[in-house]
Amino acid sequence: MNILHVSMGLPPFRTGGLNQYCLDLMLEQYKQGETVELIFPGCFSFGKTRIKKKKHQLFKLYEIINPLPLALSCGINEPRRYYVNYKGDCYEKFFQDKHFDVIHVHSFMGIHLEFFKTAKQQNIRMIFTTHDYYPFCIRCNFINSKNQLCLEPSPQGCCQCNINMGFSKSQEILMQSHVYKTLKATEFIKKFRNKEKEKKLKVDKISYGEEHKKKEKEYGKLLSYNLEILKQFDCIHCNSEISKKIYQKFYPQAFFQVVTITKSNLPNKVISKTKKNIISEKMPLRMGFVGTLNPIKGLEVLIHAIKILDREKTDWQLHLYGDDYYFYERLDNRIKNHGRFLQKDIQKIYNEIDVLIMPSIWYETFGLVVLEALSYGTPVIVSDRVGSSILAKKISEALIYRESEKENGLYRAIDNFMNIDFYNNILDEISSNFKIKTLNEHYNELIDLCYERENNETVEYRQKNNWKNKT
Repeated sequence: MNILHVSMGLPPFRTGGLNQYCLDLMLEQYKQGETVELIFPGCFSFGKTRIKKKKHQLFKLYEIINPLPLALSCGINEPRRYYVNYKGDCYEKFFQDKHFDVIHVHSFMGIHLEFFKTAKQQNIRMIFTTHDYYPFCIRCNFINSKNQLCLEPSPQGCCQCNINMGFSKSQEILMQSHVYKTLKATEFIKKFRNKEKEKKLKVDKISYGEEHKKKEKEYGKLLSYNLEILKQFDCIHCNSEISKKIYQKFYPQAFFQVVTITKSNLPNKVISKTKKNIISEKMPLRMGFVGTLNPIKGLEVLIHAIKILDREKTDWQLHLYGDDYYFYERLDNRIKNHGRFLQKDIQKIYNEIDVLIMPSIWYETFGLVVLEALSYGTPVIVSDRVGSSILAKKISEALIYRESEKENGLYRAIDNFMNIDFYNNILDEISSNFKIKTLNEHYNELIDLCYERENNETVEYRQKNNWKNKT
């Protein structure tokens, strides 16, 4: 099978779960003897839009020169640049020279609509994986500029939400350049990104004026443009029931398949964790948070929950990983700032905590850290907005709390773990009942449910919905 993946690029330049999952899946497909290729939006340069072949040891890579800009999750303040019609023929030439059985799209940021229309004209089956909500929410997560949930996107709402957000044209050129790729990890670039974060925190201090209202039509056009791209796909691969529910709300006529995802470098079987005999000042409950300072990850909810817990039970520690949490470390000497980490340290991290807490306030499409923790025998507490809560539910529903109950709900879930018997019983449940899905198993699921052109379920669904067979 010849498979073309579409994403924002490969690690380490493009980070995050989306790009890592794409790479993991490509490597597994290559191992199984497939021909695997990748196309991604690249840099801006002189001349017209074109496709340039890149060197790689295992895959054929293609960079789109002069693509659309990448919004990432930073918002967009000049939407008209993100839905430019492409009038050239580089996509037609690209598909004329190659034969693909499947195109697997992980993100269509930076890719012209015409790319997907051309692929559809070539009768190539296209799959889209729901890593975020960019097709309906320009900021990808349905959390607005006031850090409140927004599930009713509109041109006016998007315009208000994106005031002072996103990059300027010159910043976009820099962020997608080969120079930036080289300098991304330098102190200069880190300071630049931090300044952008600080700028975004001042969003609510800017008034919504006439100049912003004029942009509302542009935001409407961008939302329509993104939906038109989504309509080109034959199958929407949802990595959780949560992402399916959201996508189904905005695009009910699509064909959906739910297939939970997995990752590389997990143990072959669950690593059993040592049981506790006591929780005390010398042997406290060690809670862990793996994420970023982005408010959507819910760290503030966790801090407030711990304050409630601390009124009666003080034998705890909170270990923070993934970002610089120096501010929180100063709040209490039981809060430990471990900062960023390398993948090779994953097992060590889960050995050093008793329970992982994922208090997301957005509808997290999956959440691979839950899978990681359970694989290393570490219990989890997750909000009911986390897609991978389905994994926790298989262990015990007590590991899931309602996000609508905020810190009170999370406090009650944490308080359960202060009971030694409860904690040790959860360890037994993980060791006995949790099964780690391999990438081989995952890829075979994708073949059966998403990659195959027709199966009975697909046909029945399309007939029921009076949907024209696109393949």
